[in-house]
Amino acid sequence: MSDFISNIPFLNNAKSGKNSIWRYLTTIILCLGVASLVAGALLGVLIVVWAVFNQAAFNQNFDTAIIYQLLANPIFIIFLVGLSFSLSFFFLGLSLKVLQKKKLISVINTRNKVRWSRIGKGAIYWFAILLVLDLISYLIDPGSFKISFNLQNNFWILALLALIAFPIQASFEEVFFRGYLVQGVSLIGNWSPKNRLLLYLMRKISLIRRLVLGISLYIFDKFKKPWVVLLVTSLIFSLLHWWNGSTIILSLSIVSGTFIIGLMLGIITLADDGIEMAIGVHIINNIYVSVIHSSPDGGLGNLPSIIVSPSDPYAAPLFLILAAAVLIYLLFRNRKEDVLRIFKG
Repeated sequence: MSDFISNIPFLNNAKSGKNSIWRYLTTIILCLGVASLVAGALLGVLIVVWAVFNQAAFNQNFDTAIIYQLLANPIFIIFLVGLSFSLSFFFLGLSLKVLQKKKLISVINTRNKVRWSRIGKGAIYWFAILLVLDLISYLIDPGSFKISFNLQNNFWILALLALIAFPIQASFEEVFFRGYLVQGVSLIGNWSPKNRLLLYLMRKISLIRRLVLGISLYIFDKFKKPWVVLLVTSLIFSLLHWWNGSTIILSLSIVSGTFIIGLMLGIITLADDGIEMAIGVHIINNIYVSVIHSSPDGGLGNLPSIIVSPSDPYAAPLFLILAAAVLIYLLFRNRKEDVLRIFKG
């Protein structure tokens, strides 16, 4: 990987360690597949123990309806999010250390330590923007805002779980998608060798195969451009959120919204040579849309948050584009070149 050169120092961190394709695929399977399976197994054990205890303590028959109600409870889902992503984090750290011989800090920034103040900066700026957008929405349509704050309605349980689970979930997603995956995808640009052996082989194969190989090399070469890496990883990030919607329209809205957020967080990461500000934005975003202002159509169901509103699948992406533009301007208003370099070349 010695020939890999990028104008983004953060992407050059990908050169470290071992970067075979099978190592990346194994890490991805462990983090997104095996972690979920292990979390499901642990959950099953907990449910069985709870059911046995419930039957012994209260002399009640085993009722599967209670299990289904538990699994559909949005607060329980947040608990499951914390458990699943904790395991994902564990497998990512293990894979980086054992399989790929990389340091965790290499997929976080180009320094040797985490910049904690940047996490706070990203969180504060995004929280302020969300508050302003909510105020604008309220002025436009006050009838869509319903105050549902009730101390007796599991609010404090929701708040506590959200403050534990979402920092874990959001941090993992940023380390994985904006750190590990962004760097990994950028390496695809190195899969376009230009040497005598390749040119010799191209003369020996049929025209159709030469055409396919030529197109493949052309596509691989495009991955040397940071903006291509940004688009591809944001698309992957958004498509994985398809199942959060209850209808096709809502799923399309969620995918388009997460694509915009993915682009925003990716731009912040590449411009700042680190994921810390993106982590802060992501954490506060998830806490805000679950504890402060939620929607039954948002993927977690009916939460006992402070404000509840029906989602608008058509307006949400427009608001996100505006919010993303404002955030990037505020964070990099004196560092425009750091943003522009992403789109050069």
